[in-house]
Amino acid sequence: MAPRAAPLAANSTHRPALQPARPGALPWHDRTLTVLSNFCEAQVLPFDVAAAGVFDDTRSRKVRVGAMDLRIASIALSRDMSVLSWNLVDFGRVPGLMVEDWTLP
Repeated sequence: MAPRAAPLAANSTHRPALQPARPGALPWHDRTLTVLSNFCEAQVLPFDVAAAGVFDDTRSRKVRVGAMDLRIASIALSRDMSVLSWNLVDFGRVPGLMVEDWTLP
């Protein structure tokens, strides 16, 4: 079993290298690895005061979404951005959130 990579600090510029699929790996592994390799260059946005305000407002409306997904959605909503996710069901419950799944054919 390969050792786990150390977690990155939010302001870190180091990104771990993604390893190529091993022989016999499942086809979805290769596709997922390709998709994830593009995210290594993405900037991580903070959960700031504006996002917290959106979070509190959305939570008070009793939107049935997990707290961490709602935090992600709040960051995007506070910046008028879209969320890229495979989880269209949960993120689709957040009013006004633009959500896309770029892995769909």
